[in-house]
Amino acid sequence: MAARPACRLSKANITSKSVVTADVDQYRMVSLSTSDSQIAYTAAGGAAYGVTQEAGVVGKVITVAVLGCGETTRVKVGTGGATRGGWAVVVDADGRVANAPALGGGMVARNIVGKFEETGVAGDQVGLLLIAFTGASA
Repeated sequence: MAARPACRLSKANITSKSVVTADVDQYRMVSLSTSDSQIAYTAAGGAAYGVTQEAGVVGKVITVAVLGCGETTRVKVGTGGATRGGWAVVVDADGRVANAPALGGGMVARNIVGKFEETGVAGDQVGLLLIAFTGASA
């Protein structure tokens, strides 16, 4: 282990989530679980939500540093809906967002605008972690 690992969280998005499934250790990758307020360890190769800032037993609320640029905003969901933990793309000329097609396996550019923190249907407002990158899909 590094004698003094780097850690700068002054502009990070720190949130509180409840531990489910199994106890978690400090400084581990976690994903959103069965509800918007619950986290569990991220599976190998899985889509992580953040890094635990403390250890916690099942049922305990702990702090999590959210991955990304650190800022979350509300967005209006368009046709196709929003799935917690999924990537978001703009889906209409009115700026609404919905689930991105599965990334990989193709050459169609997809401009990702964030990662959904909540699940919703067209017309809902949900939380979106702001992240911008271009991926590819079929």
